[in-house]
Amino acid sequence: MIYYIDSRLILGFDKSGYDGTVNWQLAKSRHIDWTSMRASSGLDEDKLYKSESIKALLSDVAIVPYHYYIPKRTSPQVQADKFLSIVGHTVDRCMIDLEDYHPKTGTPILGYKGIATKELKTWLDTVELATGKKPFIYTNVDYIKSYLQGETWLSEYPLIIANYGVAYPLVPSPWTPLGLAGWQFSKLSDAKYYGFEQALGCALQVIYDETIL
Repeated sequence: MIYYIDSRLILGFDKSGYDGTVNWQLAKSRHIDWTSMRASSGLDEDKLYKSESIKALLSDVAIVPYHYYIPKRTSPQVQADKFLSIVGHTVDRCMIDLEDYHPKTGTPILGYKGIATKELKTWLDTVELATGKKPFIYTNVDYIKSYLQGETWLSEYPLIIANYGVAYPLVPSPWTPLGLAGWQFSKLSDAKYYGFEQALGCALQVIYDETIL
């Protein structure tokens, strides 16, 4: 299935090392103008971030590098510093990925209770200080409802939400629709159409305002 997007929205997709390589010129020809690209997970560098980010930029595809946060792996300061050492301090906009699944296996993390407020604030503050912009927070509806609804301070950060199979994204508190920066709306089985050279599936997403990239 191929999606046709309102011209006011900026179409992109999610990319990690697990997806393999992308033909970025083909992706651009399919109207992919940006990608959220995983740079790190815990203390591990994504094996394809540096090579793929260069190729994407050369094809005029904007990059939002992201960090998959792993609680208890090490301190939030160390995870933020590792992430910044990979992406550099000149990146305009970055993102933290909050999920309660193992990044490699996709299975639920047993006993997961969310990330402590202090941990999350430390990571966000460190990255904002280095980049000059508040990081995006990427997560899904269930994660917000389970772990974040009491954290009203998070509404200061732009949200990219994963919410599939709906006509419009649900935006749970503490965010409001005005705080929604982007929507990951579908996982597709035709990733090769969008330039993925090994992966069969990809997650499509839109940003609502190109000036925030």
